[in-house]
Amino acid sequence: QVEKYRDLIVKRWWILAGCLALALVYGGLRAFLQPDIYMATGSMMVSPRINVPVGEGGYSEEAGSFFGTQIQLIRSSQVRGEVVAKLADYEKTLPIPPHPVSNVTRVRDTSIFSFSVTSTSAEYARRYLDLLMKEFIAYKKKLRYETSGSTASTLLREVERLDTERQKAE
Repeated sequence: QVEKYRDLIVKRWWILAGCLALALVYGGLRAFLQPDIYMATGSMMVSPRINVPVGEGGYSEEAGSFFGTQIQLIRSSQVRGEVVAKLADYEKTLPIPPHPVSNVTRVRDTSIFSFSVTSTSAEYARRYLDLLMKEFIAYKKKLRYETSGSTASTLLREVERLDTERQKAE
């Protein structure tokens, strides 16, 4: 049986060579016609424990769930939505859609986050990465302010309640 197939391949070698040549030409054209992909990278050090005075109160965050929470905030639709909205006008000027793909990871045993953005436009990837970091910081500040504000109002209500109870007791 093996000899039969060997003879067939020797006799029809040009079919095998033609198929191989067509596959190589197809792969080469496909690779040549693909748009270039550019990558922007950056890193950001984020302190695992934050004690920041906000308004009359303060804000703190523990390291136990800190790093996972930060990555989820960076990946959140609020942060990414702001980035895309701010880049919408620039995106319209590009000849092909930029299709950004972003990734964020924590550098092992550090408080440093590594960011990367790939896109069909080098400038778009750079702008997207810059805005992603800026919007993350802005979103964190907003969350801190909202959290400290609700904490302060809760404490104020509790003080008022205790004051009312003290007045009734007198």
